[in-house]
Amino acid sequence: MYSRPPDSALEPFIECVWFNPGQTGGISVRERVLPTGQAHIAIRPSGPGFRFFEHAADPAGRDMGHAIAGGMRSTPYFKDTSAETPSFGALMRPGAAGLVLGKPAGMLAERHLPLSVFWPEQDLARLEDAMRAAACAEDALQALETELQKRVRGHDGIAPGVATALRAIARGKSVGDLVHQSGVSHRHFVRLFRNAVGLSPKLYSRVVRLGHVVLALRPEEAPDWAGLAADAGYFDQSHFIRDFRAHTGLAPAAYHRRLSERAFHVAD
Repeated sequence: MYSRPPDSALEPFIECVWFNPGQTGGISVRERVLPTGQAHIAIRPSGPGFRFFEHAADPAGRDMGHAIAGGMRSTPYFKDTSAETPSFGALMRPGAAGLVLGKPAGMLAERHLPLSVFWPEQDLARLEDAMRAAACAEDALQALETELQKRVRGHDGIAPGVATALRAIARGKSVGDLVHQSGVSHRHFVRLFRNAVGLSPKLYSRVVRLGHVVLALRPEEAPDWAGLAADAGYFDQSHFIRDFRAHTGLAPAAYHRRLSERAFHVAD
């Protein structure tokens, strides 16, 4: 897996663009992807399309085509990683999905949809042709960036009020404080936030808090669960364990046994 920062014109909207060369050997692998607090797009210009499973025990899965958009989530999703062909994509910054896709982020929350729901099919066909014709992975990523730049043209960046709320949540501010500072009603604030981000402020805050713990873990170190929970802002260790199970489907210790360098990706 290779990723890099996007072109400077895309930095307000895109955290990184990435390239995955695909499996070798055709071994079927089911991967659990934990919620990251971000939405993404992915394109596989050739070979089989993307396949996702409804749950950990789903034996067949569902094909979703060669170009997909994945919304912000509060629970994991499960994908087939057995394809031997490369895929390319972009990780969108929180609050930017609606600008990149052209529709409210809330309609994509907790699911994947074909990218054709958001972008015209002729534009996608042109992009996939350019990516197939690319001489190397970097050229294919540049073709993707060119299309992304067209999508965000005319936008300066995430709405200031949403950006302020996202920064405050990252610092551990409560939703009540955010509503008070916004000067609008609780219902109006939640609706604006959900349309721009994809999740409610409270649910997004829980995902961010979980991410603090996940990123602090190291495979070779025995975790200080109580300390990690306190540092992340959980009331106590029981609260942490309940939240961890709710958002990952795993107990903290079971997750740590499977931890790899890609913290949010767990082989199932």
